[in-house]
Amino acid sequence: MATYKLQKKSTYNYLADGKFKLSHDYYYSLNDYLRIYYENQEIPLTKNERLFLEVLLKARGELVPFSAIEHYIWFNKSISDSTLRTLMYRLRSKFNHKLIETVNTLGCKINMDNINDNNK
Repeated sequence: MATYKLQKKSTYNYLADGKFKLSHDYYYSLNDYLRIYYENQEIPLTKNERLFLEVLLKARGELVPFSAIEHYIWFNKSISDSTLRTLMYRLRSKFNHKLIETVNTLGCKINMDNINDNNK
């Protein structure tokens, strides 16, 4: 269902090779499961990193509360604040620019401003 929702909301960013423009030279593909690319190089992601990005992509640049992110990744399991912070840190370290924006105490969003500005 997540793949369907992402495809439906991403039609205007679709490229001919089955990828969707994310930001700058970053792209994602929904073949089999979410894959992230920088230029043409796939960025290896863990399962939780993939889920984290998936929930942000579904929100299409809107703020996603930390509680919603935690529930999406870990369901009803209780986690420490450091677990989510570590996941965000690891994921950000894989990108060369600020793709994920954090709003203190509220949540995160994917920075898609460049795409939305280019498609208006």
